[in-house]
Amino acid sequence: MVMHHVPVERCADILESMSGIRRSDGWVHALLGHAARAVAAANTTIRALIILAGVICGDETADLLLGRDDDLRWRAETAARTERRLRAVVHDLVRQSLLDGHETPP
Repeated sequence: MVMHHVPVERCADILESMSGIRRSDGWVHALLGHAARAVAAANTTIRALIILAGVICGDETADLLLGRDDDLRWRAETAARTERRLRAVVHDLVRQSLLDGHETPP
């Protein structure tokens, strides 16, 4: 949401289309904090590895290196993986938001 400047309202629409449950814009915005905490350790590790690396190459020109079919396949596979992960995260967040503290863990 932050990096790609997707409006919070649009994110709420996307989550509703995937989960069938409409969440408020504020609830969706609060996900930023949850996501930041969830990846904080990984971000710290990645940052340390980048700082310690002798050489860093950050290149996003895969279109120049791959053929069109390779690029389309890569994009389709990436989209499918992202959708699966997003569905799992949304499912977990919705499930957790519905818990009232009296449930037995799965």
